[in-house]
Amino acid sequence: MKMNAEKRTIIIIALFSFLILLITFLVILPTMQEIRDSKKSVEDLQNYMERRLRKVAAVKTSLSQLKNIDAAASEFSGLLFRDGEELKLITDLENLAHREKVTQTIVNSNLDNITDKHLKININISGLYINTLKYLAELERLPYFITIEELQLTPLTNRGAPTEAPKEALLNLRLGLYVD
Repeated sequence: MKMNAEKRTIIIIALFSFLILLITFLVILPTMQEIRDSKKSVEDLQNYMERRLRKVAAVKTSLSQLKNIDAAASEFSGLLFRDGEELKLITDLENLAHREKVTQTIVNSNLDNITDKHLKININISGLYINTLKYLAELERLPYFITIEELQLTPLTNRGAPTEAPKEALLNLRLGLYVD
């Protein structure tokens, strides 16, 4: 059986088309899929590396800030009341009261039993109004980190005294100190 040239050309073209389709499905399409997978893997790796770079930058920033924090903390630690320095604190408070010419009475404290690293002292101060205010201002300058938890300032008046007489006041304080 002899084929004529036209049929032979059609069969050859069909075989070439089949061969091209076979190569396309067996080689080119899987290669394109591998390229897409590789591209996605590279993008994922790039995103991961960018996140890691941001974390490393944040760690470097934190480390540089840590030096500043350490310096500030060392300054702050000097302001904390140290356990065992109760006598020094009381002496400082008494010297302050004497310097400002007021009468000081420690009403209540937990100096003997400091709990939760927090010292509490209740103090009554009486004297001239201006001296009482000076005492309060100087209290803030003591070398301790003192928080005034409660403050009550009451004028003391003597109804029989002349109006131009110096005014006296009673200052009730509840102080808190952090213990190191």
